Amino acid sequence: MQISKLDAISTKMNEKDKLIFDRVIQAVQNHDGQYAKLLSNELSQVRKMNSMVDSAKLALEQIQLRLNTMTELGDVVVTLSPAMSVIKGIQGGLSSMMPEADQSLGQISDLLGNIMTG
Repeated sequence: MQISKLDAISTKMNEKDKLIFDRVIQAVQNHDGQYAKLLSNELSQVRKMNSMVDSAKLALEQIQLRLNTMTELGDVVVTLSPAMSVIKGIQGGLSSMMPEADQSLGQISDLLGNIMTG
C-alpha cells in the first residue's frame, strides 16, 4: 500500500517537474533571467524530493521482496517438518532389518535438518 502511495507521489512530482521545466524554458525565451533562476531553483528542489521518494519506494520494494522470500522459506520449513518426522519414524523401524538403510535415512534426516536450519 505504501509503495503505491509513493508511486502516486512520484507521478505527481514528475508532472510538477515537467510543468516547472516548461515554465523555465518559457522564462528563458522571454529573457526573464531572474524568474528563470527562481524557477530553476524550485525545479532543483522538486527533483531532489522526487529522488528521495524514488529511493524510499525502492527500499520498500526491496523489503517487500525479502519478506516474500521469508514467507516462501517458511512454507518450505512447514513442508519439510512432516517429512523429517516420517523419515525418523521409518529409520527406527528399518534399523533392525536393514542397517545400511538406517545410515542412509540418517544422512537424509541430517540433510533435511541442515536445510531447515539454514
